[in-house]
Amino acid sequence: CILRHVCTSSSVQELKGVTPEVLETLISNGFETLAELSVTPLVELLAMEGIDEEVGQSILEQVKQRLENLENV
Repeated sequence: CILRHVCTSSSVQELKGVTPEVLETLISNGFETLAELSVTPLVELLAMEGIDEEVGQSILEQVKQRLENLENV
């Protein structure tokens, strides 16, 4: 990530269309930044309570798009 300080400081709270419960699950499982989520396999997200395949894929797609946008700035 070219703008590492931006990527690492982008909070999971910035994810769109994710319920507060899912955000709390991510945070309680140690995911606080988009950078941390960017290296997480879908199966790891699916193992968390309240995250199904649709939600997990949405999260990972958003993370990928956000980090690509930051790198292209």
